[in-house]
Amino acid sequence: MSNYHSSITELLSTQKDLLEKRETWLKSLLLMSSTLFGILISLHDKTSNNPIDHLLFACSLALIGLGILLTTIALYSQIELLSLFAKAYKNEILSAQGERRDVKPVIVNTCKVFLICEKVGYICFSFSVLLLIVYSFYPSGVL
Repeated sequence: MSNYHSSITELLSTQKDLLEKRETWLKSLLLMSSTLFGILISLHDKTSNNPIDHLLFACSLALIGLGILLTTIALYSQIELLSLFAKAYKNEILSAQGERRDVKPVIVNTCKVFLICEKVGYICFSFSVLLLIVYSFYPSGVL
């Protein structure tokens, strides 16, 4: 039983570290993308008459904005996960108390919607970088 308990403790510790690192990663990504979004808007040259320039820039900004929104939703999953864990753990404690047994470990999973938001957010950021690269080379006659 002691080996079982130590394995559970180690698993919980590892999951806690993973959640903290994921949260730090998402916060850093949000900070960088929000900063880039603000810089791009404020320093954009509005004198170009080329509609393709405007389209590339607008699509890039839209993708960055969508990426920020989706990454924020993915970051909210941390709060939702803790809420689900607290609810499941409370139910397990009440059940164990009613059945007069030891409390069993509780495992909860992140909702798939949050995982999809995170993946699509990464895709949006990737495409926005590609569009910014195309935008930066387009006016110079490279394309």
